[in-house]
Amino acid sequence: MARPTSRRKTTKKLDPGKEYTPADLVVTTERELRGAPAVGTLDRLPAREAIYRTLQRRGPMTVADLAAEFGAMTAAGARPPYAEDPALYVLRMIGGSARQLPPLAPFEELVRAFAVDPTPDPDYGFELRPA
Repeated sequence: MARPTSRRKTTKKLDPGKEYTPADLVVTTERELRGAPAVGTLDRLPAREAIYRTLQRRGPMTVADLAAEFGAMTAAGARPPYAEDPALYVLRMIGGSARQLPPLAPFEELVRAFAVDPTPDPDYGFELRPA
């Protein structure tokens, strides 16, 4: 007799003691937003909304891929925030204000904050997990 399979998805957890690169981290969301979405093309939307729409359209993505998307979204001649480290900017955007990430923290410290508190973002449902 075959055993029934569990429908519960298994997700990998971040290890606070491990070092990750932007390519090692995947951002997901399963939240369906209620109400009308913001209007506009991705390059004219608030950053968090643009990340959400990108994930809804393409599925889970690495932080490295999302950072590359942000580079492509900026208007001609505009310098994006955190231009020298777009992955750091993406981590701050998926964390949101509710997570209260430490200011001026390096990438590794932000990843540890996600590992210690893995709860999804309350607004867009962003979650961070190892690839």
